[in-house]
Amino acid sequence: QLASKAATCIPRLLHLLGKPTEESKPAATALVNLTALPELATLAVEKGAVERAMEFLRDCECAPPELLVMLLANVTKTEGGVHVFSQEGKSLEGFFVMKLVQMLAEGTPAQSYDHAASVLTNVTRHPVGRRVFLDPTRGLVRAALPSLLPSAAETRRVGVAAALRNCCVDDASRASLLACPGRTAAGGGGGGHGTCPDTREIAVVGFGKTGASGASEGGLEVVRALLRPISG
Repeated sequence: QLASKAATCIPRLLHLLGKPTEESKPAATALVNLTALPELATLAVEKGAVERAMEFLRDCECAPPELLVMLLANVTKTEGGVHVFSQEGKSLEGFFVMKLVQMLAEGTPAQSYDHAASVLTNVTRHPVGRRVFLDPTRGLVRAALPSLLPSAAETRRVGVAAALRNCCVDDASRASLLACPGRTAAGGGGGGHGTCPDTREIAVVGFGKTGASGASEGGLEVVRALLRPISG
């Protein structure tokens, strides 16, 4: 019944996302359900769903973050959703992608942000999303790698693995992935505190030193992380 009145309902539901939880949670739930339909996801994008969800992800008094991220996962399955989310051609191009990976890496409680990995999968299906994710100055690939650890939720592992797979669909992206900065280039080994547990768990596969493969140390970290689940 809601779907038949979507043109009227979706703007109202998006408005309610900024209300207190008792109002915003049902609205967010309805939007997640509606945007499972591609045509309604497209309509939601046109009505500002991406911007509203990202705005209210910063406000803990609004809709629960897990619902907002699920909404983003639905709307970024559309071409328009990816275009808006990546902010292609704008001065802040890639800002939402950067914030998404930050939430994936640092958001608490972690389970509230598991579906950020699904958004990342959707975004990296498109050239602009891959370009932003692979930008060596942002360090987003390294930030996403801990989500491949066996201890991470399956949604995270599948989403990040799929995003890395998407980065292998063309030669330029694949080269950028293998050339991504490693720990040293990204800012040093944890402030002098030694190798962090995530790195110890990731670096279990016996790859040789940088050079023979043509990959950077960061690129080898990606390969190690991908092989970890199947290497025992």
